[in-house]
Amino acid sequence: MESNHNSKFELSKLAVMHFSKKTITDAAGRRLPMPAPPLILEGRIVKEVTSHQYLGLHIDNKLSWNIQAQKTIEKGTKWALLMGWLAKSYSGLSIDMAWKLYNSVVLPKITYGADIYYIPPHRPNTPNRTRQTGSVSLLAHLNTVQQIAIQAVTRGLRTTPVDMLDAHQKYYQLG
Repeated sequence: MESNHNSKFELSKLAVMHFSKKTITDAAGRRLPMPAPPLILEGRIVKEVTSHQYLGLHIDNKLSWNIQAQKTIEKGTKWALLMGWLAKSYSGLSIDMAWKLYNSVVLPKITYGADIYYIPPHRPNTPNRTRQTGSVSLLAHLNTVQQIAIQAVTRGLRTTPVDMLDAHQKYYQLG
């Protein structure tokens, strides 16, 4: 039984991403990813990509989430700086409105998809390891973004300790 669904795919918009940890060693001794065979559909070669954005999350062929973390930090920094522009002390939003905007727009932008790519920092139970594992660097960068936003919303001076602003507003850091 043959079904005809009349759906046409735009081949120029298709892309293929290969997920493999297999590597080969070149003449200089560097480890390179193993080349994958090309995907050919209707006589056209589908382009190969190393990363792709799907439902707002950036997935790379190594499943390392580094691109997603970088994009999250960029997006959070952009929104935190915009908060500073909107919450000017002489002509901007009131502190209450700025907090509502921060909680309803900036935080969801920063934390979107974090359930998938964020691993809370923790110390391993092994006695010889003292460093934390997990998303330590991402958390440090996101705390910096949050500090920028909190200083903008509370209209604190740049020299004001952020811990003091957090306590004053009864707000806690992400980590």
